[in-house]
Amino acid sequence: MTPLALAFNLVDAGLLAQLLLGALAVVAAVTVPARLRNVLSGSLISVAGVAAAVTGTAALLGAVGTGLRIPVALPLAAPFEPLLLTPDRLGGLFMALAGAVVALAALFGIGYAHGPAASRTGWTAFAVFALGMQLVPA
Repeated sequence: MTPLALAFNLVDAGLLAQLLLGALAVVAAVTVPARLRNVLSGSLISVAGVAAAVTGTAALLGAVGTGLRIPVALPLAAPFEPLLLTPDRLGGLFMALAGAVVALAALFGIGYAHGPAASRTGWTAFAVFALGMQLVPA
């Protein structure tokens, strides 16, 4: 496999990693006991941010994957095209910036969050917000 082909697959793998890590962060925020919630949820969100920064940097440098297709299932009569996530160079720039900020904010949140900010709702909302912010440029 050539380095260029590996870079093409890096974008797709990074997008998938962001979705999986975001889903794991939400599950951890909802199910983990309070004393472990900050560390586990914050760590998963931070790693998702790093994945976004790497994916964004790869897209910024010109790597273009085949895209991540997500089927849309709406109860309407008209069929819809699937959601296709394929960041271009400009989207890669914003994804890299958002990923870096999310990674740093999640690391800060591990030690900072206490009381209501460390609740299941707080960490779940942060994980969903971070994932949305990272994937919008795609």
